Amino acid sequence: SQLFLDFRTIYPIFIILNINTINIKYNIITIMLYYARTLVGDYSMISESGIIDVHSHIIRRADDGCRYIGETLEMLKLAYGQGVRGVIATPHYVRGHNRMDADTLKEKTGKLRESVAAVLPDMQIYQGQEILYFDGVTEKLASGEVLTIQETRYVFVEFMPSVPYNELFLAVRTLLL
Repeated sequence: SQLFLDFRTIYPIFIILNINTINIKYNIITIMLYYARTLVGDYSMISESGIIDVHSHIIRRADDGCRYIGETLEMLKLAYGQGVRGVIATPHYVRGHNRMDADTLKEKTGKLRESVAAVLPDMQIYQGQEILYFDGVTEKLASGEVLTIQETRYVFVEFMPSVPYNELFLAVRTLLL
């Protein structure tokens, strides 16, 4: 399960269920919590200028995503051709198993923005992280060790498929308080 939610504040909840066609036993649950506006200025991930991809592994060697900048740029060109005009870089955060710390990810995202601007000037790259939920995540978010989406109160949180509903519910409550 995956959760895209607002860190610290309770807002209306929109639930979107998607079934992963590769392996139907894993459902991806995306919960988007909004208040008046999201990153793109309305209640959707579609802006006037195009779609924003909220989940990507485009920072090279940060996780199991892109291995080199050419691969990243090629992926972004393909996305651009399909109407994507913004991408949130969401490298994995798994406690104790990260290849890069938050400062390194911010630096690499900045360099990636420069590379992308040279080829796709109207493509926006946003900073984020795909966080595998763990007890203590709120403290790591508050300290900046774990990244929010573009330094907002939004976070992208993932739960293992085996997590029971009551634990998922308590985790969401913890993140919201």
